[in-house]
Amino acid sequence: NINTAPVEVLRMLPHMFKAVYETDPNNSSTLDAYDRNPRVLLPESMVQWREQSSGLPNVLGNAGFTGGPDYSNRSTALGITYGAGPEHTRGFSSPSEMGMLQVMGTVDDVMEPWHIEDNHNSIRDAAAWSIDFARWDPFGNNGSTNDDSIGELVVNDVRIGEVGAPLSTEVNRNTYYNQGHFIEGIRVGDGVSGDFEEMNLLQSGISNLIGTTSDMFTVHFRIRTFKRNSVTGIWDATDLDQIVDDSRYVMLVDRSNVETPSDKPKILYFEKLPN
Repeated sequence: NINTAPVEVLRMLPHMFKAVYETDPNNSSTLDAYDRNPRVLLPESMVQWREQSSGLPNVLGNAGFTGGPDYSNRSTALGITYGAGPEHTRGFSSPSEMGMLQVMGTVDDVMEPWHIEDNHNSIRDAAAWSIDFARWDPFGNNGSTNDDSIGELVVNDVRIGEVGAPLSTEVNRNTYYNQGHFIEGIRVGDGVSGDFEEMNLLQSGISNLIGTTSDMFTVHFRIRTFKRNSVTGIWDATDLDQIVDDSRYVMLVDRSNVETPSDKPKILYFEKLPN
């Protein structure tokens, strides 16, 4: 439910934290010079939209994510006359409103705390807040993560087009136009950069996984119990010799009866699963 899910949960949707380039690093070394898996900020944009946050530095003014798109007035953000656009109420009225998250961020090239250059790149590009980030050549020249020289492929000193967005939801693999991507050293792709298919890639990839009205959730979780190493004195949950139990569980939660913060949801079942 995109109206209630925390941003950490939204990041678990396909390509919602990192847009993952599918080819082997050996076949596209130029992409690896910067970030072959650019950071995607759509989960943060969802929160900005549903909370009508401004993204401004003043945290007392419902800023949400500072530097993000300003959705405090949705009509204005989309270039529509006030009152003629989406409803000015909290939340998404339907999953289709995802297509309206077209506003870019106001701050570019923000290094996240977990950014490690050449090891774990995580840079917030202004375009990454937009639903159509996949059409902005994110695997070529997407601002801070790649430079202009990566934005086009060059064969025999001839520029032959941009690097495509070969996500799992883009299935056309024609080669008779310039834009493409690499598979085993060969450039392939659907031939059109920035087309409607790439524009809608990120939304179509999650469209059958999101909703706005669900009150029932299946929760899968894992509990690992471990003990302290008697020799080193270290608590290490990855030390197989110190693991006491490692179990998986599933439960079904029904919150249809929850109307106030003090109400508790119903647990319809709770079962231990085989590992």
